[in-house]
Amino acid sequence: MKDKTEEVVELMKEKSVDIIGLCETWMRGSGQFKVHDDYKLLYTRATKAKYGVAFLVKPDLANNITLVKHVSERMMGLTIKLGDKHVGMVMVYTPQQGRPDDEKERFYTMLQDLIDEMPHQESLLILGDLNGHVGSDRSGLDTVIGAFGIGDRNNEGQKIIDFCVANQLAVMNTFFKHHVSHKWTWYRWNSTMQDYTDKSMIDLVLAGQKRLIADVKAVPSVSVTGQ
Repeated sequence: MKDKTEEVVELMKEKSVDIIGLCETWMRGSGQFKVHDDYKLLYTRATKAKYGVAFLVKPDLANNITLVKHVSERMMGLTIKLGDKHVGMVMVYTPQQGRPDDEKERFYTMLQDLIDEMPHQESLLILGDLNGHVGSDRSGLDTVIGAFGIGDRNNEGQKIIDFCVANQLAVMNTFFKHHVSHKWTWYRWNSTMQDYTDKSMIDLVLAGQKRLIADVKAVPSVSVTGQ
């Protein structure tokens, strides 16, 4: 997030976004402070500036935050009052493919502990980079995977599915019909083919109550300038 907060705030204003979750912030420590135009940044990191997750909240909603849980460089939670409802949000950055299996197991154990501690379980959302392909196969999983999944499932995607089944969550990206360009959340440019040949849907929204979510889609035209 170094030198990018103003750019992100202006993007939120342009797209009328009230709360945004952020991965790979690479910020030290844990805390919260005001940034550009009094937007509030709440962030979690360990002792080294590596990984990191955060929430950025518009000023008129920041005072409605009733709980913040700083867990690790890969997850944090908050509860916010929206109208007459309290909504719990957990931001995650799941270990990538190639990371040790015991690290992934620790991550899911910590995530389970966090959501067990969160109040207002009936309106809990988990969002972020879950680094897994959940695929489109709905066999025995019609409450977890919707009719609009894409691709095949990998081992990391199966871990997400198992977690959803255990906690009665649904992968909301798969419940809304969109063009595939509004489903892919990660692209890699292939200089040989001169095209984005590697694509995946790894940034997900998990919810226990589907009616809380009006839509989930990627916006491919939006990006934040890299360093």
